[in-house]
Amino acid sequence: MTKRGIDQDALITHFWQATAQQGDALRKAVQAVSLKGLQARALTLSNTKQVLSAFSGTTRAPRYA
Repeated sequence: MTKRGIDQDALITHFWQATAQQGDALRKAVQAVSLKGLQARALTLSNTKQVLSAFSGTTRAPRYA
């Protein structure tokens, strides 16, 4: 007797592929926005840190010993 229903392997593969595509799209979008933000400012270390902290949601990078 065969069971009819959802092919679990196909479903997992489908979600995995969709997740990978969304992750890639997000990475490209963040890269593009970061680049535009940096190009709009003078490329000083201070301004670069400000742009990066705006994307990470922090105001100051942690210091490691």
